[in-house]
Amino acid sequence: MSPETTKHLHSLHGTVRPHPAADWTGDVPLPESLARFYREVGPDDITIPALGNPYLIPSLAELWGLQAGYRWDSLTGELTEDWPDSWFAVAYEGGSVLIFDAASETVLDCLHGGGDWDPDYAFPSIEVMAACLAAIGV
Repeated sequence: MSPETTKHLHSLHGTVRPHPAADWTGDVPLPESLARFYREVGPDDITIPALGNPYLIPSLAELWGLQAGYRWDSLTGELTEDWPDSWFAVAYEGGSVLIFDAASETVLDCLHGGGDWDPDYAFPSIEVMAACLAAIGV
């Protein structure tokens, strides 16, 4: 899936624009593949309707905030022990989260309320994830 096609599909649901790396507010380095996705596709807080809850894909500036409740406990600020450093929450639907695994560059799906973090493989890349979600909402 080309970045242009994915960008077009996302534009049907909201604003897309290139996000400079300076928009990243995280305490850990942004993986290059995520930086490229935000540069080339550029979702800007996109909401994609679905059969249930909508899918939400944050802007790069909001991406670090999405990690709260996953990477760290949003009440105490303590890191979540069973959330690997290579995981980045990149989209959510209801309380379920889609996780970009920087180690494999794949996207995992973890249903809300499952207890332990035991996500399933969902997409071969963030670009494919973004295109599929955007196509669902068309």
